Amino acid sequence: MPAIKLPYRLEPGEAPGSRFLAIARSLNDRIVEDIEGAEGDELESAYGARKKLKRMRAVFRLMRHVDPDAYDAENQRCRDAGRALGPFRDRDVEGRALDELVAHFAPALDEGLFDHLRERLAARRASEALADSGIRAALNFARAHAHLTRATLSALNWQKIDAKPIVKSVVGDYKKARKLQAKVAAHRIHEDAHQMRKYIKYHWLHVRLLRPVWPGDYRHYQAQLRSIVDDLGALQDIEVLAGALAPINLSQSETRLLHALIEARSKALLDSAIQGTAIALDAKPKQLGFALEDALSGFIAAVNEQEQGAIAS
Repeated sequence: MPAIKLPYRLEPGEAPGSRFLAIARSLNDRIVEDIEGAEGDELESAYGARKKLKRMRAVFRLMRHVDPDAYDAENQRCRDAGRALGPFRDRDVEGRALDELVAHFAPALDEGLFDHLRERLAARRASEALADSGIRAALNFARAHAHLTRATLSALNWQKIDAKPIVKSVVGDYKKARKLQAKVAAHRIHEDAHQMRKYIKYHWLHVRLLRPVWPGDYRHYQAQLRSIVDDLGALQDIEVLAGALAPINLSQSETRLLHALIEARSKALLDSAIQGTAIALDAKPKQLGFALEDALSGFIAAVNEQEQGAIAS
């Protein structure tokens, strides 16, 4: 029986804890399904499983003050599985990053200028894929972790919770993203930018989970956060491309041009992310916390009232 795919959000009339637990169970079941149904397309399976692991980590992170023991165990488990799958994602990143880099500067570049480089990167990826059986081992590792997680999830009960611990998690990651933005704006260190992306992505996923109660214009805010995540993701991909170029012999002129394009694009992406984060995260953490707690408390009260009415009838 296929795993159930649940929308990644609260639903009216459903207790938040119960909903988040159902989402985590659904994601975990779909990870197992992705891996067991790979049938030769291991890279695509690894990509799909890794994406779901990140979403599941965000659920556990949202609930970390509700159930710290479950968070500690499952966050580590999801992280280990994701790290095992991570290196295989880079095989696709190199070619995609080159395509996006060339497309961005296309009006100023000769058509087909880097076709030979693209072919060499593709040939190297194909050779590595044929020689490397590690991806299947990584998928089996992630599947074993998912089966352990399934046992944990089956024993959890998050039904009766209030708004405070959930809001505490949201505001905590929001604060970390704001602090990292200030640090990145001041020093422009890419490693800090990668950390900033992690916390903005957690925040973006939390906004998606809480969208029915999110204060203000959810759609606009979600789009702002997604744009920042995409810019910082593109920055990471360009760094992977730059690392992949090192062992490839290129002419001096090609090397200079590529590095100039990479430097210019990296600067533009980082500038955009810094500015976008400053705009998106301009609300004071306390203001955000008060507004979100008020909305979520009202949502929970309505669910409880509905449940009491159902029992009375």
